[in-house]
Amino acid sequence: MYILVTAILGALILLLFYVKTSQKLLYWKERNFPYAEVTVFELYRKMSIFVFRLKSMDAVVKDMYDSGAGMKYFGQISLIKNQIVLRDPDMVYNVMIKDFSHFIDRPFPVDEKNDPMSAHLFALKGDRWRALRYKLAPTFTTGKLRTMSKQLFDSADSTVEYVSHKHEPLDTKQLIYSYTLSIIASTAFGMKVDAHKYLDGERSQFVDMSLKFFQITNLRYFKFIVITFLPKFSKAVGLRLTEDDVKDFFFGLVRDIIQQRKETGRKSNDFLQLMMNIKEEDEKYGEKMSETKREMVNHEEEDKELFENLDTSKKGTQQFEFTDTNMAANTFIFIAGGSETTATALTFALYELSNNPAVQQKLQDEIDSTLIDQELDFATVSSMAYLNQVVLGEFMYNPV
Repeated sequence: MYILVTAILGALILLLFYVKTSQKLLYWKERNFPYAEVTVFELYRKMSIFVFRLKSMDAVVKDMYDSGAGMKYFGQISLIKNQIVLRDPDMVYNVMIKDFSHFIDRPFPVDEKNDPMSAHLFALKGDRWRALRYKLAPTFTTGKLRTMSKQLFDSADSTVEYVSHKHEPLDTKQLIYSYTLSIIASTAFGMKVDAHKYLDGERSQFVDMSLKFFQITNLRYFKFIVITFLPKFSKAVGLRLTEDDVKDFFFGLVRDIIQQRKETGRKSNDFLQLMMNIKEEDEKYGEKMSETKREMVNHEEEDKELFENLDTSKKGTQQFEFTDTNMAANTFIFIAGGSETTATALTFALYELSNNPAVQQKLQDEIDSTLIDQELDFATVSSMAYLNQVVLGEFMYNPV
């Protein structure tokens, strides 16, 4: 009798799930919106692939993109939240650049209370994101990037020097990752970290904690699934993705750097210093003298789209108070969003160049001829047309 009741209850639960899911399949059809057709069983199969990591995240996203072949845009049915997928390049440009301020929320989990490391520009939502983007806009101008180019070249020289003394094969991905990490340490935190020495066994807590952030253990992946499918429950129980030791290290590091600079009066050419400057200006002059307003008037031509597309409404310009905590989160995002992705893209580029010696030679010729009568700086690199084509072509061929 007990087995029979259990079987009936199980069957009713499955039937309920089937009916509810079947209703979701009608979402786009009822709205007369183009969509990728899918059955209930296909939907659960796709969810199983995602949950049990039967494919990489890149492969899952590509499958989703390919399901709308022949359409400029289409509706994607999901068990979590339905999405609109864009395939037309002009539409993608409008959303990502021209009308960016209208598409404010990204699907990254954010919980400022339980996981302050998640409260950064790429995860905040709504008015909090608008206010932070408005405040940080001047830190991403061409002029600011140009002033940091020397730090990039110094890191490159250090890596080249390291490689020149090696006579055995090197792991290219790890070498490039150490290069990007050295750059981020310098341009984001104002630290000199020769991360490539880590490859020879020289320990660095900065490198250790950066690598640990990208380690996806079974427990972390389980947390990710729970946070993705049950966000309200996750917040209620204080579930977070960032490990305590990673959070404590980077928060402590930023706090110590800020304290040291305040005590010594020393300023550095890095992203953290730019945020400290903005905070100091806010405390002295308020929003009337904000750097964002000055840049909106005096910005360079290259930054035209950045400032023209800023949300200057009351919601967009509301006060965002910088604290040590959110400055740490927005500094750390350079590691979370810029180290692994950049290293992967550069590794693919080197791989493709090694398989295409003619392209490699043409690129080398352009670099050599350009540097005959010009110094290596931001403007010189930007002027290399073929280099730009190679990089953009790589992004199209192996999107990261």
